[in-house]
Amino acid sequence: MSHRKSWLFSLLFGSLAALATALPAWSAEQVYFKFGSLELPLSVPALAMWAETGAAEPDLDTYLSLLTSQQRAQLRELLQTRYDENYFNLSYMAYTSIGERFLKNVGQLVRTRDKGNGFEELQTAFVNASKADEGISFISMLQQYPEDIEIDVAQILGLAQRAKGLVSETDAFMAKLAEVATAAAQEQSLDGQKAQLQAGQSLTASAQQPDLRQKGSLKTVLQPLQVQGSDLKFDLYHPQQLSRSMPVVVITAGFGAEQDFFEDLAHHLASYGFAVVVPVHAGSNKPRRQAFFAGQHQELFPVTEYIKRPQEVTAVLDDLERRNAGQFQNQLNLEDVGVFGHSFGGPTALSLGGAELNFEQLQQTCEQMDLLNISLYYQCYALELPPQSTQLRDRRVKALFLLGPFSSSLFGPEEMSKLDLPILWEATDIDLPAPLLLEQMPTFKGLTTPDRYLAVSEGLPHAHITFEVISGLVKEDEVERLEELSMTYQKALTVAFFKTHVAEDEAFRPYLQSSYAQSISEAPYSLHFLDAEASEKLFE
Repeated sequence: MSHRKSWLFSLLFGSLAALATALPAWSAEQVYFKFGSLELPLSVPALAMWAETGAAEPDLDTYLSLLTSQQRAQLRELLQTRYDENYFNLSYMAYTSIGERFLKNVGQLVRTRDKGNGFEELQTAFVNASKADEGISFISMLQQYPEDIEIDVAQILGLAQRAKGLVSETDAFMAKLAEVATAAAQEQSLDGQKAQLQAGQSLTASAQQPDLRQKGSLKTVLQPLQVQGSDLKFDLYHPQQLSRSMPVVVITAGFGAEQDFFEDLAHHLASYGFAVVVPVHAGSNKPRRQAFFAGQHQELFPVTEYIKRPQEVTAVLDDLERRNAGQFQNQLNLEDVGVFGHSFGGPTALSLGGAELNFEQLQQTCEQMDLLNISLYYQCYALELPPQSTQLRDRRVKALFLLGPFSSSLFGPEEMSKLDLPILWEATDIDLPAPLLLEQMPTFKGLTTPDRYLAVSEGLPHAHITFEVISGLVKEDEVERLEELSMTYQKALTVAFFKTHVAEDEAFRPYLQSSYAQSISEAPYSLHFLDAEASEKLFE
């Protein structure tokens, strides 16, 4: 089974686990599977007995006979599997704006027979479920759900079919991506050989180029700082020996990230001569996430974070400008700044690069939500902001590196087309929160800046939290390998990109090619890289 198909099953089982946390303190005897005008009642105790013992009552056996032996085995496994609800803390999400939008969509599939949409029952159920110490199974969900539960089979089958189709489409897209990247790499290799011969160089000379996956030659230090006259803190990583005109890179992490989440990457960039700034986004970092799940906040993060995060980056850069002459002997080059934005940090980076929130586009998208694109629920939360101009561009920002950002509805193609600075967009084919074809590629296609690059890895999840989720599905040493390889790709690509487009060192431009990505790619977690010209062929 391919990793994308495995990921689909994990996604579906995980979604059922989320539904399984929605358990009121009632007991259902019957569950009605509704398909149009046809209703199929099933006894919950009979299902529970079959799941536990494999023995089926006659009525249930009639339905089970319609399944293959493999499907029956998978169904039993699904019914038996228990999930640790406390790990996800889903109950705390029930009354947030994001959670309400999600549950209203789920409530169209799991309904009460007299009220229709089961949103309110699901909402209450999330809270009740959090009281259970043991894990939750799909059977226990049915046992504790209201007696008049109604499951819309047609909609669920439609959703499952869409999910299956999405996997097939992603497979086809990745196959074409690999084909285009391979062709580009071959062409670049030939061009490189011709250039070397014309310059009188040996064809092996390129092997002497630095390996960007390895640390640079400079020793680095971490310096915690605080914006003068403010509570805003930030970390500054830089070479131990300050050098003249150090280029600056800002790292803005995803929601709930620890402050040192990208510490390894920051030291890596600093070892190549960058000054790396990591702001403390107190409204959406790990302490804020922990406080929310401890019941201290009503919302996962304040909706104003969409505005405040870019403003915090600007405030930090302003503070460094004030310090530069004295504390740093004018060694920081704050005229050309790069921004690395991961996940929720993606919208932050795009705002700093000049994209404005598109409330009209957002309103249209959010009228009909998609259960397969979790990032939309976070994006639609921004509708609670006042619908006014949100120009947050910082003219010092000259290049953006985006890692798994969500932005398709926040900005839309129109805003993407306005961006005129170099952009490297890194994605993965199994991005659970922000699916490649639903969220990532439609937005990337909207870019028109000539210096745009696309890097897509196979089988490497969206974020550290996703690594934690899949740790129960694969071996521990394999999870460690995925984390290490993901960071390895990021180290090489960030150095190449920011050296070329922020430090303006043309010696690093050859690294921004399909041929280089191919040389560091490690199957089966292959890395594919396209420049603007090659990416146009991808979308033909």
